[in-house]
Amino acid sequence: MTEYEKIHEVTDTAKLTFYWGVGIILNRTCGYYPSQYMVDLSQKHVDGKITLEEIDDMIKDAFQNKDLHEKVSADNYEGDLLSKRIVELMSDSGFTFSPVTLKTYHEYLFEDIMEKEDIGRFRANSEKREETFIGINTNEDESKTIDEKIQTMLQEEKKYRYTYPMNNEDIKHVLLFVGGLVQLSPFVRGNIRTVSVFVIKYLFSIGFDVDATIAQLSDYLDLN
Repeated sequence: MTEYEKIHEVTDTAKLTFYWGVGIILNRTCGYYPSQYMVDLSQKHVDGKITLEEIDDMIKDAFQNKDLHEKVSADNYEGDLLSKRIVELMSDSGFTFSPVTLKTYHEYLFEDIMEKEDIGRFRANSEKREETFIGINTNEDESKTIDEKIQTMLQEEKKYRYTYPMNNEDIKHVLLFVGGLVQLSPFVRGNIRTVSVFVIKYLFSIGFDVDATIAQLSDYLDLN
């Protein structure tokens, strides 16, 4: 397990509500629906009644105990566990804008869910890309490794200068940046969730109120 296992827990209820919302919605978007049991536990966590560590134990116990399968089924387990892990990553104040961080997030999110050899590593060009609703870039340059492509994309992103708050051009830019990373499909699976957390943390790190920014993004998408 990574250093995120022992992070200091956030107690701000507004932030926790936002973090849980991101975790649950991202998993639902990818077809991994958290159980009602998980949703209820998330509210108890926001209210300060239980810790993230306790939630982890409760979810695993419910999944492993056949008598409790009505609470957490095999269909719910990934969505439940990843929702909690996304909250942990969002709660951590540290961030480095690098391919290593992207790999670290993927490893943390998908440990014990994906095959060990597939977590925390970029796929080879020869490996099948994950299909998402964003689609796949069929004109990809195969002469460069995924690591090299990600390095280039992050270097280009660093050159961009945002306004505060974001204007429509900034919003378009963020959406293209996210879409480009997901479309590249750096991992064999789990790209949307990993990339989304990475970009949200990146926006936090450069001074954005991400709750407000996501609201702007949602309004923009509704209008276009």
